[in-house]
Parts: sequence; structure tokens; C-alpha cells
Amino acid sequence: MTAKDRRKKLRIVHKLQIKYTLRFLVPFFVILLIIELQMIYVIKLLLPHVEFLIIRNEIIRTLIFVMFEVLVILGIVAVYNITYLHRLVGPINRLMQEIDEMVKNKNYHLLTVRKDDELLPLVNKFNLIIEQLTKK
Repeated sequence: MTAKDRRKKLRIVHKLQIKYTLRFLVPFFVILLIIELQMIYVIKLLLPHVEFLIIRNEIIRTLIFVMFEVLVILGIVAVYNITYLHRLVGPINRLMQEIDEMVKNKNYHLLTVRKDDELLPLVNKFNLIIEQLTKK
């Protein structure tokens, strides 16, 4: 598998992408649980005890359905987040490997990333430094 093929995978730096995706999604999941519990409490408070017992199963089914909907939305957001992180984190691993190889072999060359990568401005600055070093 060539480096070009590896770059097409969405999860390049697994630990970093998972770490930031979980940091993004876990608070939303906790908020979802708190809201669900508050909804049950408010419904229980507003309805008389007998009526609450009668429709309790329907309330629980509805809350489970709402939780499922939110989890599906969180799943979609997770896929979007991993895709976005691919543009941010993907080049980091590759650039570190290229820089290590340049230091090891003393064969300096310009770094390249895809035009949509978030690190393109940083790579352009590194390339300016590399050009100046190679001219000397």
C-alpha cells in the first residue's frame, strides 16, 4: 500500500481522531441523558400519579425513540467530525514522517499536502524555510 493510498483512509492518526471525536460527542451524550431524565421528572410532576402509571410505558417508549434519534444525529456528527479531522490530523502524521526522513537522510525537499488540508498555510511556511535552507 503506497502513501497515496493510505491518505485516502479517513482515520489516519487513530488515537488523535478518536480522542477529539469523543471529546466532542461525550458532552452531548451526557446532556442528552440529563434532558431525558428531566423530561421524565417534569412529566411525572405534572401528571397525577394514576395517570402517570397508565401512560408510563408510552412516555418511556417516546423518550427511548427521542434518545435513539439523537444518537443517530450524534453518529452523523461523529462521521462528519472524523472526516474533518482527516483534513487536519492526516497531514500531521505524514509531515512528521517526511521531516524525520529529511533529518535522517539530509535530503531536504518541499513538503506537500492536499489543497483542502487545514495545514496548507503551515506547510507553505515550512516550504519557505526549506527553500531558504537549501539555497545556502
